[in-house]
Amino acid sequence: MQLRLVAVGAVLALAAGGCGVYMSVHQAFEPALSLDCVASALARSPNVTDATPIRRSRVPGYEGFEVTLRDSATGRKVRSTILRATTPDSVGVVSVIFGFGNAAVRATERRDAALGAMVLDLLRVACAPTSRGTVECVYSTGGRERSCRSENPAAP
Repeated sequence: MQLRLVAVGAVLALAAGGCGVYMSVHQAFEPALSLDCVASALARSPNVTDATPIRRSRVPGYEGFEVTLRDSATGRKVRSTILRATTPDSVGVVSVIFGFGNAAVRATERRDAALGAMVLDLLRVACAPTSRGTVECVYSTGGRERSCRSENPAAP
């Protein structure tokens, strides 16, 4: 499952015209989240300033939103993509994907990983409060991948 998620991030980065530098913060939810619940949770969040449905996903088997997240600590706004896997073998995976024009500074990486974990926690509370999936984070640049960490001790 993790390899499939990494491939999704790479496809998104390439489809967006980027150089393939991205970070994916993801979690499996059981039961799987409905797209309506995800939309409702994003609309109610003060840390999501814009959520536009993706009408036709660039990645088959996924649907979701292009979003603007607000970092409440700094006021900084960050564009991201939230994808929900729709294939039968997806185990309810939701990914928050950040693209970078070039390699991210570690501090930016940590803050964005914390934002991604915040979104996943928001979705868990609103849509699957009994789900206990682990939040994972993968940073990829130039075809190399590594685990990433956030500034939030409860996050990845």
